[in-house]
Amino acid sequence: MSNGVPSQKYMSIAVETYNLDWSFDGKTTTISVRVADSAGNPVPQGTVVQFSTEGGQIQKSCQLSGSTSAGSTLSTCSVTFGTQELRP
Repeated sequence: MSNGVPSQKYMSIAVETYNLDWSFDGKTTTISVRVADSAGNPVPQGTVVQFSTEGGQIQKSCQLSGSTSAGSTLSTCSVTFGTQELRP
């Protein structure tokens, strides 16, 4: 098994809760990413994924780690997003 440079084409983002109540500050959800290289293989553990937002607040980065699912190792990490001013 080999692994290489992350590819944006093979990146997916999942959100625990899609519809946060923006009328209050501090409502949070977990955002998870899965990343693979251009051949669909996991990328090296410790690879940093960076985040930014135009509304609310998000952790700036997370490091990919290996998550085992159905016998396969996936490159994944999660951050927390929270509502606050500036509201989109």
